[in-house]
Amino acid sequence: MLGCFIIFTYCTKEKDCFEISRKVKVNERFFFYWGSINIGNIDEFSPPAKTGEVSQSDYNSYLVGDLYCPN
Repeated sequence: MLGCFIIFTYCTKEKDCFEISRKVKVNERFFFYWGSINIGNIDEFSPPAKTGEVSQSDYNSYLVGDLYCPN
């Protein structure tokens, strides 16, 4: 039973990860973008990019193309 819980927790955590498509700093705020960032490519199969604010430490620790797993 404990083994199933550990595997389920690991799989759930993995789904929360994404590949960083772009990094942006605006007025001392730090953002990662993920998903397609080509505006001319928006349809149900290629939605627009998503973004999320991150800490300065995370911003400086990750590169475009890295896998990011927020807590």
